[in-house]
Amino acid sequence: MPYIINQYQRITVEIPLESPDLPEDTYDLKVVGHYSGKRITTEMKNYIKINSPLKIDIAQSEIECPANTLCKPEITINVKFPIGDITDFTVENFNAVIMGKGKTFKKIHVDSIECSKQSDSCNIKLDIPANLEPGSYDLFLTTETTIENKDYESQDSIPLEVVLRIFGTLKDAGGNVVSAVITFENLKTGQSISGQVGPSGGYSINILPGEYSVEIRLGGGVVARFYNVTVSSSDSLLSLSDNLIRYDQGHLNSGAPAGVRVVKIIVLEFGLPFSNAWFYVPYDSSRVSGDEKDLNVYICRDWNFERSSCTGTWERVTCEVHTIRDGVEFEVDSTSAFIIGEQRGLHFSHLELEREEVHMGDTIVVNGKLLDTDGNAVENAQIRLSFPAFNMSTSSATTTGGFFRATINAPYLTGYPELLIEGIKYPYRSCNETKTVKVTRSKELSILNIPDIVDVPLNEPRDINFTLFNSGQTNLTEPIYIHVMGISSDWYELSPAKVNGLGISEQKNINLRIYLTPELCGGACKKFTLVNLEAKSDEISRVVSFTIKITSPLNETGSAEVEKKEGGSIIPDITGFTISIPSVSSPYLPLTIIVILLILILNKKKTAPTSRKTFGKQGKRGHELRSSIVSSLHRIKKNL
Repeated sequence: MPYIINQYQRITVEIPLESPDLPEDTYDLKVVGHYSGKRITTEMKNYIKINSPLKIDIAQSEIECPANTLCKPEITINVKFPIGDITDFTVENFNAVIMGKGKTFKKIHVDSIECSKQSDSCNIKLDIPANLEPGSYDLFLTTETTIENKDYESQDSIPLEVVLRIFGTLKDAGGNVVSAVITFENLKTGQSISGQVGPSGGYSINILPGEYSVEIRLGGGVVARFYNVTVSSSDSLLSLSDNLIRYDQGHLNSGAPAGVRVVKIIVLEFGLPFSNAWFYVPYDSSRVSGDEKDLNVYICRDWNFERSSCTGTWERVTCEVHTIRDGVEFEVDSTSAFIIGEQRGLHFSHLELEREEVHMGDTIVVNGKLLDTDGNAVENAQIRLSFPAFNMSTSSATTTGGFFRATINAPYLTGYPELLIEGIKYPYRSCNETKTVKVTRSKELSILNIPDIVDVPLNEPRDINFTLFNSGQTNLTEPIYIHVMGISSDWYELSPAKVNGLGISEQKNINLRIYLTPELCGGACKKFTLVNLEAKSDEISRVVSFTIKITSPLNETGSAEVEKKEGGSIIPDITGFTISIPSVSSPYLPLTIIVILLILILNKKKTAPTSRKTFGKQGKRGHELRSSIVSSLHRIKKNL
């Protein structure tokens, strides 16, 4: 019978436990009533929801497990089982399977289960193996039970992320904790994951393999962004811990760049591969002595973190200086130590030219010393000399103490060119000074082809051919006279003895003929005679020297001692002359005898007595003279 309450009739609808015609879903309800031949119909949409006799629902949204580690997650499931008691469930009632894209499923172990009828939920502990590669998976959990020989089953799934754990301790070289916030942004999904350094310096971030941009915000306002950071599944084989990120500031024990006054130094090392990085580093403007706009950034790619020392070289990095915010920003393709600093300048000390007036093409010598703005000598710096107007330049280097001696040739054009002198050494700020040099044309005259020693035989002419050459840069217009000094003019002939000027590079051949006889040198010719040859005009003068060596020997002392040489003989000095007697075969022998006799006769007349008073003395001398003559004649006869 219908049950009517307040003119409403209650209807009970029974749905069979198992009906293939009524699967789990939401249905419409239609009610048809008949009374006194009348028919009434009422229909309600989505009024009845038919549930499975057993229904589980995983409460968490996802499971996250670190790679290379046995993961034991605990999940909560909500259970609807109106015809049974969930407290009867054991681990045997549950199966767990992991499925991945393109991967074979892997059954995992259900470690324990604890269900509560009051909350209609169960807590399940799973064992996820450590050999899963990093990536995204789905975990399927299935519940199965049997009541009155009827099987009931329900299944639900949850995303599983096997992640790479990036963790470590961030402390500076002095062991102090560095405060920082580290953020990984997935370039594909846009999802960001951040981690903060704790009070003890530790940090930990779990991420999946992929492409990221990473931002590190450090204490003191330093910000670093790394682009296109690649995290691959192979990184799971690495120890992504401890030294993945290292930071330090203010420590520089050795290897400071020469020529840079350090304003600030930071060190940031990042262990994951990236394409490029952007930095923003604040600085203390009170430490800047010059113009802040002149600040530069330098990088040392070979940095020893523990020793706070640069073992390589410092390279300059392009940067932008924000003088109002007191910060610099720059981009690099690698990380290491960075210095914000200002260049020390260079300047010359004791800069001087050895000659301020030179001839065209002459060597100009510049001496000086190179110092920095703090007064320190700068060694191995480049000294560059140049005449910019003539595209001429040379280079040299400073030595110990900063000293240098640099040279350059003068231009081949008269005037007052400016010589630019530059001091260059990276990373110092270069210096330069300008000197004015007077360049003129040179007047030079050369005497060429004169030997040092000229062999001159007696009684034979000796020709010396030499050349007058205008080796200067100016025409010689005045007559040039040639003079021979050191020997008598009777000994030589010059042809020509005068040259009527010489053009630039013009030359004239001159012949000097020397003819020497015993008579010309008074019978006492020296074996060696120094001769000076001078070419002189009103414009210029040039002198060269050479030595005459007489090759036919004579008695250089004029003594009365008889010598034999080369088949001849020497007559004693009975006449006041030293006379050489030629050999028997000489064609001059008869003439020589006649000359001797004439000399003896003349000498006899000079010594004849003039009075009786003096006769005795003169007679005595005459006797001695006759004895000498007889002795000489005997010697002549013997030689003949």
